[in-house]
Amino acid sequence: MFESQHDDRTCYGLVFEFLPSTLYTYIRDLRKVFKREPNIIETKLLTWQLFRGQAHLTNQKIIHRDIKPQNILVNPDTGLLKIGDFGSSKFFHAGEISHSYHVTRYYRAPELILKANLYGPEIDVWSCGCVLGEMLKCTVMWVGKTTENQLQLIAGTLGEPTENEIIAMKGRDLSMLSTSEIQEFYDRSSRSPLYNFQKLLPRAPADSIKLMTKILQYTPSERLCGPKLLSNSWFKEIFDPSTRRYNGKPIRILSMEDYRNAIAGDKEEGGTSATGTNTKENEGDDL
Repeated sequence: MFESQHDDRTCYGLVFEFLPSTLYTYIRDLRKVFKREPNIIETKLLTWQLFRGQAHLTNQKIIHRDIKPQNILVNPDTGLLKIGDFGSSKFFHAGEISHSYHVTRYYRAPELILKANLYGPEIDVWSCGCVLGEMLKCTVMWVGKTTENQLQLIAGTLGEPTENEIIAMKGRDLSMLSTSEIQEFYDRSSRSPLYNFQKLLPRAPADSIKLMTKILQYTPSERLCGPKLLSNSWFKEIFDPSTRRYNGKPIRILSMEDYRNAIAGDKEEGGTSATGTNTKENEGDDL
């Protein structure tokens, strides 16, 4: 890291090791190889690293605010993934007002579309869920033509938000939730988000769809992330030494030590979980 002074402002620069590709390019290349079928092992490998990176940012009280495939770096040879481009990021302070116009539209959480200005790292969890959906669909999951249309497409999958969900999103402009246009999407959608996701991601395995419904929730605090997500049995295969990637190579960038550290919250020195969670509460659907 380096810093420079510009009048009364201090600017910081981050220097990363070279990774030859972005997830955007990688998804495109895999789509050509697998003819629009998702490669589930590769999807699990990349998703686990993405959510672990997001959890690390949360530990450091950082909101990225523009997680998307173009800002995620990948080494196709090893499968290593790292989150990059922190130009829109900020430190999170509870109760602090933040601008709502952040995050590229396709990956923007519904509370931001509703112009919430009190939000936290949960907006990054939403973005990560959209990236997972993109890997499962082999193309962008919700392609909203406008901000309003983006919310309509989300509503067509998640259904109409309840009163409690609307309150939880803390939107300052709720008018988009009651237009005749969005009502048509409510009416066309099933009451079951699971069924709607199955229609949206027809090539995705059932267990992948189930996981998606836990991540992409209207209520920010209910979005599955952190140790609870990283310990989910959906990721079991990538920690099996016999598993091979699409190129026939074993997975060498992850180990059971990574798994144990991640589900413990990647504890910092001193023994305190950086997530502030009791890891015993995170036991359950783990490997």
